[in-house]
Amino acid sequence: RNPAFDTAASTEMIPIRLLFRIHDAYNRNKIVLHGTLEEDENPVARIPVSVYHVEGVLMVTDMHDTGQNDTRQERQNEDDRRGEILGLKRTIHELSTIVNGMRSTQDQMKIEQKDHFNKVFHQLNRIASQPGRRTRVADDHGRNTDHEPPHETARLSRCPKTLHLLWDEWTNGISGNKPARLFTIRERGRSKHVFSKRKVFWNKVSELVRSGEMASSAIDKIYDVYGDESVTTILRMLANDKKIGGNPLLRV
Repeated sequence: RNPAFDTAASTEMIPIRLLFRIHDAYNRNKIVLHGTLEEDENPVARIPVSVYHVEGVLMVTDMHDTGQNDTRQERQNEDDRRGEILGLKRTIHELSTIVNGMRSTQDQMKIEQKDHFNKVFHQLNRIASQPGRRTRVADDHGRNTDHEPPHETARLSRCPKTLHLLWDEWTNGISGNKPARLFTIRERGRSKHVFSKRKVFWNKVSELVRSGEMASSAIDKIYDVYGDESVTTILRMLANDKKIGGNPLLRV
């Protein structure tokens, strides 16, 4: 007998809620089944099933013998087809994951490329903002021919706009002034406070140049570390870092 209709075994083998569902379904269909079932015939049949998994998916196959010789083979073929379909779905999912990863990498490369172009653009703007430096030309007798006075003034510029311009003040002089690297001790003393603040930057660039960097590359490296800040702000950060041994990213 089926446990669902065996009072002694029903509550031990079948959960009570499922038991009520079976009884309720039987009672609702009793009139329909009355003409097809014997008086003592069990309306619930036991059907053998095969439970297994394919590619991580639970499969349940009806193994009930229908009397056809090839039924079992047909079921096996159907299971094989399902397995192939599930395998194809998994392959499609893996390919989709790879494609999404490639798209993410491509998007990241675009962002990095855009940042690089912006950085180059800012560097070119900084270089373009530097004023042109005139070169004095002497005639055969050593006399200046550009009508500028032969003696340069030892004076620092008031507010250089870029670090490139500030470096040019050290190496060549700007606005017709004497290069700061050639200032005498007395000339440095005339603008001691400003000179000492800028000297931290000049020393750092000189140190990077001695290590093999081009001056323009060294200055760009300083911009990379401290950001596109004003000259005054970067000089202050350089001075603060000097107190703790210098910024690790700028150490030689």
